[in-house]
Amino acid sequence: MNTEIEIKTSLINRINSIHDLNFLQAVQTIFDAAEKDLYHLTKEQSESIEISRKQIATGEFKESHKVLSELRKWLRKE
Repeated sequence: MNTEIEIKTSLINRINSIHDLNFLQAVQTIFDAAEKDLYHLTKEQSESIEISRKQIATGEFKESHKVLSELRKWLRKE
């Protein structure tokens, strides 16, 4: 029988080799559905997560190291 690590490694390798966007979106949907069972979120939390995912998809975000750099520069000015 496969161990948990073997299964995870196999899945990661298989996912990395897939180039079919529709299939990858289907896998993402499976993961999203599984996460919903793990976490009990309020309606507001779920909406906030959905907004954030849309912002990430459209490039409306900054990488954390850039935000920290800007914050450090701002703090030096004060």
